[in-house]
Amino acid sequence: LGPQLGAPTLAAGTDHVVVAWADRTSPAVPWGVRWVKWRPGTEPGEPTAFPLQSSAEGAAAMAPSITSLTGGRFVIAWTEALGTQHVVKAQALDGSERPIGTTLTLSGDGVNAGEGMPVFTRDGRGAIVFLATPTGATASVVAVPVICPN
Repeated sequence: LGPQLGAPTLAAGTDHVVVAWADRTSPAVPWGVRWVKWRPGTEPGEPTAFPLQSSAEGAAAMAPSITSLTGGRFVIAWTEALGTQHVVKAQALDGSERPIGTTLTLSGDGVNAGEGMPVFTRDGRGAIVFLATPTGATASVVAVPVICPN
């Protein structure tokens, strides 16, 4: 694991737990998201790099947040940075942590955004909430509605 670590996020599924965090191996390497899962009563697996769908070569991924859905599914949100521009992205995952559908870009063009937090009801309706600064130093709280059908 890298010597620079971000805060972890944790979600419990139907039969296992997933922990994700951002790290990087050196200041010359972009931040990336790693995760590990385990089932109660067993040893955790090895941490692996989360296969994020990036929109730009060399983009950094940081500040992940993960939540569980019914049926063993999860939603992960993260902040992607390329230079000084930051966007919030999210991806639904099946019970084996494989991507479902396409990666969502939740923040708009020209908006510097980050710290996405997904929240969902049992029927798969929810929102991903994040901070955004369209201009100046004033931040707004933005909530983007999202539906993850079974």
